[in-house]
Amino acid sequence: MSKKFSLILHFPKRGFDRVIWIFVLGVSSVLGAATAHSAAIVPLVDLKMTLYENTALMSGQAIKMGVTEAAEIHVVMPETASLDGIYVRPKPGFALSQMALIPRVGEAAFLNRYLGRSVWIRSESKAAANTQGVIRSLSPLVVATEQGLQQVALDQLLLPDLGFGTLPLLDLSVTGSGKFEAEVAYFNPGIRWSADYEMTYQPGEKQVVIQPWAMLVNDSALAVSAQQVSLVAGQISARPPELPYRELGRSAATFAMDQASPQGSKAGLQYRWQVGSLDLKPFDRVRMPLGAAWEMPARIVLGGQTQVRGNQIGTKQPQALTTMLRVSPIANPKVVNGVPEAGPIAAGNVRVFQLEGSAVRSYLGETQLSQTPPNKDFEVSLGSSFDVRLVREVEHFRVVSDRIQEIGMKLKFSNAGRDKAAVELIENLPGDFSLLERSEEVSEKQNQSLIISFELEPEGSREVQYRVRIRY
Repeated sequence: MSKKFSLILHFPKRGFDRVIWIFVLGVSSVLGAATAHSAAIVPLVDLKMTLYENTALMSGQAIKMGVTEAAEIHVVMPETASLDGIYVRPKPGFALSQMALIPRVGEAAFLNRYLGRSVWIRSESKAAANTQGVIRSLSPLVVATEQGLQQVALDQLLLPDLGFGTLPLLDLSVTGSGKFEAEVAYFNPGIRWSADYEMTYQPGEKQVVIQPWAMLVNDSALAVSAQQVSLVAGQISARPPELPYRELGRSAATFAMDQASPQGSKAGLQYRWQVGSLDLKPFDRVRMPLGAAWEMPARIVLGGQTQVRGNQIGTKQPQALTTMLRVSPIANPKVVNGVPEAGPIAAGNVRVFQLEGSAVRSYLGETQLSQTPPNKDFEVSLGSSFDVRLVREVEHFRVVSDRIQEIGMKLKFSNAGRDKAAVELIENLPGDFSLLERSEEVSEKQNQSLIISFELEPEGSREVQYRVRIRY
């Protein structure tokens, strides 16, 4: 039970006594307030990190020695942290009674409690001592020191119970006795990764050499030093998925470090790589190789897709073809340390070069790749073709009824380049149709499309024709 005490101090002044009453409201209350202000900031040890395309899952152990009955523990969080994305699991013998986020130091509601309190101003020089003072104003931030009033920046401020920093704290109220341990996992949307590829096309070998890289980005103010890092291809939902504590009885650390696999997972995430330890400074970017280079069959294809419509007969429509590098993944690549030796392809940036001679590379273009399914061809768009041109012309158009039309098309291709061109054009028709006439370059009906495919000789030309009856 708390006891109240009263203390009378007498100060002689000009012939009379000035009496000051000081009330101590209770020993336990004072100690409780002191404990709240002096809660230990516990670092996360054995930190593991799983990076996705749009967030990172962090998992580590919070340890505090000598807890007796109850304790308040602080863990530094990124500025984007939210309570619904933080998971804490204490070891048996301890219970978590409350979890809260202490706001950023930069918020006025937080700094307000430091008005009139003693703080420190960080020295710009390592040799000089920090300056002590008292906060007199928040806007602007003014500190009274022995040298007078000083206006300071927030990042110069050292607070008595937090130390230097502007990041929020996860406030854990725990009960139990002994050595406290808990697994803490949280999502940091400021940290993410994307694939970054360099592709060198070798025309003579009809193959492409792919050097995969990983671009890791830390857009948060929290530094990260993880002992184990896993990269996962694909996004996760905007709200963090529930960690598999109850369903599988596994820890977040185990969930984060599943073995690399080319197979799809239950969450729809296809691929995973392990890259060892990693240090990411605040607002840092790191580019690192993601394994050895791969070799895959590939070829340059010119084409694209066209929507067929009935037009006035004789109208000529010039159209540019798209240059694409078509890559065919190896069906059964070797697996080294759990990762396929040739693939997979995750979403990211790609720069494409072409080998000219023995060592000279010419730059073909740069684009973004979406995540590709396993063992499926994929294309890298390199922009419009300059050498191969196409002119479309409606040769025949007839309205059979209000729901049936006949359209006849003539397509003239020309190649002004020095190399043979592989042409593949997809003609998309607006309804169900039957094929009435076609030249040999035109495929049979495929759903609502026709595929025109052939090779065009250097400085050559070719006309392709077909006629269809369309039912709307």
